[in-house]
Amino acid sequence: MHVAVIMSLFLSSWVKAETTTRPMVSFTPEWNKIFTGEAITMTCDVRSMVQGVLVYTWYKDGHWLHTGKSYTIQQAQYSHSGNYQCQLGTSDRSDSARLDVDNSYLILQAPLHVYEGDNVTLRCTQFPGYAGKLTAFYKDDMVIQDWSLKSELLIENIDNTSNQRYKCTKQVQRHLLYYLHTAKVTFSAQELFTPPVLRVIEGDHTTLTCDTSLSPLRETTELHFSFYRDGQNVQSYSTASRFSIPSASMKDSGSYTCQVRTLTNEVEKTSMPLHVEAKRKESSDSYEILATAHPVTPHPVTEESSDSYEILATAHPVTPHPVTEETNNKNNLVSILPVTLVVLLLVLVVAILIFVYRRKQIWLSVNNQQQITDLQMSFDNPPAYSKVPTL
Repeated sequence: MHVAVIMSLFLSSWVKAETTTRPMVSFTPEWNKIFTGEAITMTCDVRSMVQGVLVYTWYKDGHWLHTGKSYTIQQAQYSHSGNYQCQLGTSDRSDSARLDVDNSYLILQAPLHVYEGDNVTLRCTQFPGYAGKLTAFYKDDMVIQDWSLKSELLIENIDNTSNQRYKCTKQVQRHLLYYLHTAKVTFSAQELFTPPVLRVIEGDHTTLTCDTSLSPLRETTELHFSFYRDGQNVQSYSTASRFSIPSASMKDSGSYTCQVRTLTNEVEKTSMPLHVEAKRKESSDSYEILATAHPVTPHPVTEESSDSYEILATAHPVTPHPVTEETNNKNNLVSILPVTLVVLLLVLVVAILIFVYRRKQIWLSVNNQQQITDLQMSFDNPPAYSKVPTL
């Protein structure tokens, strides 16, 4: 194993890669849970421009495992359960991909990668060689598909707001009889594309660009963009992620946003507002651009007699309220009062404890003295006994 690691490191020095994203692990078949004895192939997917020798390294639970673009398990055992990562050359390792190998009578399978907006299929399947009959599906312990011969559940347009908790109950035949078995699965949908960010590009004219990034395994997904000024659409949905303002004028001032959605409209996201202000400029051949992704309250702009404007997309700083000496004194008093009250309370508690302790000591002393006096009197005055008659 040590020789393989040394060879991997040696070959990785030959790799000259410009990796745009971290690699990702995919499974074939795509299920994240399989039975013992079944086969599965893992592939290291990466988007890069590479020159030289490609070296893929695999890790299981953080330990070196294999070298190669793919890793295949022919007959899975329980020991194959774990978290798998891959690495290209000296790039960052991929996110962990969890594989569970089970030998129960029943398992509920979900795809390894689930993205927001996906139509997801869950499969409730029994161990190979056993027969199954009726199946029921539940979400958060609520029936969503009652008893039927369907062993698969289709979930349409899944969201990524929280973990998805599902379970299935199925009749599995054992020794000519059918027994009920239950299996569970929990998963969460990954982000299909990042929330868009509206930016300004300087040039001969002002250009707003709506920037977002697709997940590497879904980079072929077609996205459409639209732009709005003060809530009014200024560029309808299209594959163009930019909006140009050829010549600045007062009408171009406003709060701009952009929206991104998939071709099927299953996932839609909106950027934070960006305030753009057309302002008079002495030179009409140049622009000064300042940009921010945070909402800004625009200052009123008065139109002056000029044919030339500059486009400003900027955030205005918040002016703090003036703090007078009287305000400072009040603040100091407010901060001191709680401490003073705590100290007084502690002093009072200590005084009470001391008083109780001293009272107890006095009582014990008096009580002991009384007992000694009684004992002394009993010795000085012995009790009179009657004479026992003799027979």
